[in-house]
Amino acid sequence: MLTSRDFIYTMTHTLLYLTVFMPLLIHSQVITVKQDGSGDFSDIQQAINAASDADTVLVWPGTYQENIDYVGKNITVGSLNLTTGEQHYISQTIIDGNQNGSCVKVQSGENNALLQGFTLINGSGTQVSSTRTGGGGIYCYQSSLFSQNCIIKNNNVPNAGGGIYCVNATVFLSGVEIYNNHAQTVGGGICVVSDGNIHFDTEVLCNLYLNYAERGNDFHKTIECQTQHIYVDTFTVINPDEHFISSIDELGYQNGDVTFNANHGKITPVDQDVYVSPQGSDENDGLSPEVPLKTIAFALNKVLPDSTGPMNTIYVRNGTYSPSLTGEKYPLNMRGYISIEGEDQDSTILDAEDISYIFRGNNVTKNYSIKNFTFTNGNGNLSFSTGFMRMYKNNDNVTLENITFHDGKGHIASALNIYDCNNVMLRNLNFKENIGGKALRIGSNTLGMEPFPYEKDTCHIHNCYFLQNTNTDPDPYQGVGGGASIIGMITLPDSLTCYFINCEFSYNSSISSPPYKSSVAMAILNGAEVFLVNSTIGNNSTTNPYGAAVGLTYHSSLAIYNTILYSNDPREIYIASDEQWEDCHLEVYNSLIEGGESGIKVYQPDWHTLYYDSTNINTDPLWANTGYYPYMLSYGSPCINTGTLDLPEHIELPETDLAGNPRVYDGQIDMGAYEFGPWVGVDYRPPAPPKPQLSASPNPFHHETRIRYQSKEKGKQSIFLYDINGNKVATLMDITGQPGRGEIIWDGRNDYGRLLPAGVYVVELVVNEKSKGNVKVVKK
Repeated sequence: MLTSRDFIYTMTHTLLYLTVFMPLLIHSQVITVKQDGSGDFSDIQQAINAASDADTVLVWPGTYQENIDYVGKNITVGSLNLTTGEQHYISQTIIDGNQNGSCVKVQSGENNALLQGFTLINGSGTQVSSTRTGGGGIYCYQSSLFSQNCIIKNNNVPNAGGGIYCVNATVFLSGVEIYNNHAQTVGGGICVVSDGNIHFDTEVLCNLYLNYAERGNDFHKTIECQTQHIYVDTFTVINPDEHFISSIDELGYQNGDVTFNANHGKITPVDQDVYVSPQGSDENDGLSPEVPLKTIAFALNKVLPDSTGPMNTIYVRNGTYSPSLTGEKYPLNMRGYISIEGEDQDSTILDAEDISYIFRGNNVTKNYSIKNFTFTNGNGNLSFSTGFMRMYKNNDNVTLENITFHDGKGHIASALNIYDCNNVMLRNLNFKENIGGKALRIGSNTLGMEPFPYEKDTCHIHNCYFLQNTNTDPDPYQGVGGGASIIGMITLPDSLTCYFINCEFSYNSSISSPPYKSSVAMAILNGAEVFLVNSTIGNNSTTNPYGAAVGLTYHSSLAIYNTILYSNDPREIYIASDEQWEDCHLEVYNSLIEGGESGIKVYQPDWHTLYYDSTNINTDPLWANTGYYPYMLSYGSPCINTGTLDLPEHIELPETDLAGNPRVYDGQIDMGAYEFGPWVGVDYRPPAPPKPQLSASPNPFHHETRIRYQSKEKGKQSIFLYDINGNKVATLMDITGQPGRGEIIWDGRNDYGRLLPAGVYVVELVVNEKSKGNVKVVKK
């Protein structure tokens, strides 16, 4: 093997070729490969099998659907580019892996292998272990390979190294172009592990750009590898951050031990909002709704994170974004200080097609938001066992809002996994029919190591549904099923606090067997602290006779206010631990618990603390049991006006209940997730809110915003623009029209064509001299 970095870097391309590879050509036989049968062989692998060390396998143009292996031979495999130097032979001589493994494997101790003049496509990687497959284009293991004048593109692997996977090996690259490769975990372009080394020719430069992975889009190395030097002509961007180049320590944090030099960036990032549509193209600039990009993955490459001002937003139009329909690259490698906003929760669909999960927030990816989407058909069992999204270590100050997680699969978390993250807001999320682990898993394992000292993690879960989430196997390692798990750090009892407010847990189920205890709606363990407020937990079931809807274990605490737990099988709550020092604490106020205090099973009563207040009740809550909201309270319910507003200061109630009605009505509050009021009916579903007569999108905006209006009467229709002080600065429309809808575009200018400064403006619709509504718009 060529293991001396100093030797490689002092050798020029010409000297290396003359001293190492030219003798092979001089003293070898040449074996020809032609698809028409006129050569020695018609496929490449047959020629390699017949070759001896120092031979050359010379391949004529064509597409060879093969997965070639050098099988320990120090030989040269080349297209006619090897003998003629003609560049067109590179694109004409194709090794197509046919999604059946790596295009090229060098894995048997080869130390003088040469590959020249090919295009490598459609590789799916070599299985390295039971959990890892890597190297779509090239897989090199404990060997040395010199690759020259090759194109490595359009390879897709379920794990690492979409283009190249280098394991305890040396790969020298000269004039190689690596682009549009995809790895579902790390290193979309190149992944280097276990003391592997990639050496870039500093004279005949390579190109490395627009590859995709959940970490390190273009390049990833692990801690075991020595410092790597990326030296290329073209990279995705001229100033890459950890989104593009990843080098991590044993805790997953960036090492910063990759040096970088590039002459050009393939794309120029923009410090503004961008737009995405299924009908768009990643060749567009994406700077307006009229010329949108096509993929969210490309938009994440293009938009600049802004930590100093308002976040730039990726606006995603309605439609389905999937690998097969739009070429979306899941999992998406999320970036900090960026917002991704769908047009409509039900109609903007991210479909993973049961291939992977959808989003990954890597270490210290902070200050971002994702809103208005349906995530569907996620499958994390091929990688990190999370159905749709994994937020990993210090994803702080994050908001997820108006998202449906449906039909996800993951042994650890069937939908969303949040690990060591602080100040996370989950609002209006719907976890429905996910299979495997709990739909939502929130964990803390902070060790207090430098440079990240210990901090308490908090997570707020407001107005969320957990419906019909389950598992299919009693083996807990295959997923325990159900709603949510909250897992602290048992040696740091204040490591994690979660607030569940206005949440419904219904018809979740778990297949489980003793000796494990199953908590199907909510599991609280390892020192976690939970506040459960105005929530409804009903009709959840587990096959485990020792289980319950809510389980409290291992030095954890739970405070329950204004909540209904009823009709859960086999019971409502249990408390249990293995050791006395793992004592738990439960307080219940103003809540309906079926069975009362005796409905709470305390397995070691001498170890744990239970306070059951006299304000609690034990009776039928009289749910409506019909309509769109069957857990609404019906007339005569004992839960009406029996809640309390005397809550701990750190608990803030949302303005609305789970159905969108006032959370506090007539100065009082009910038990459960739904407030009783005049809106309650037999088959009640709140009507969709009336579409505003005036709206603006995007809002905030940089260059222009689309103003939509609706007039219900014919006549004079005007749209005026005012500054924040009420001064009229522009007339955006002044027509005589018929009833109906319309839209105009405001480009940020006043009546005199001058660009207005950034700030807040008011757009007003006036019909027949009467104001019909206004909307505030923010110009960045």
